[in-house]
Amino acid sequence: MARRFHILSGHFASFEAAQAYCYDTETINDPEQINLEQPDASIDADYVEIGYKDAITHMLSDLFDAATASGLLAVIGSANTVITIGHTGLLGGDAQLATNDTLTYLGLFHEVRT
Repeated sequence: MARRFHILSGHFASFEAAQAYCYDTETINDPEQINLEQPDASIDADYVEIGYKDAITHMLSDLFDAATASGLLAVIGSANTVITIGHTGLLGGDAQLATNDTLTYLGLFHEVRT
């Protein structure tokens, strides 16, 4: 069965800054910044992957066929970071991701490799 991924793009000062946004918390019980900025979703950080700068093309090529990866790269444009969230990492049946000040939500994509 093909996996599904939510794709978001944005600009971060460094790979470490993107990691902090996705994975770091103030205390063990606090949500990550990515969760704070997605109030209509609860994201399990274990399902989050980050592609930064040159790694973006490789990341998308590993997940999708050439046409899908190329189309995503065109939409991503000048963003230097891509975040994928495995669909099962979005908790709750009615959870929805959205564009915010940090990230642009590009949609849900099905893994296709040829």
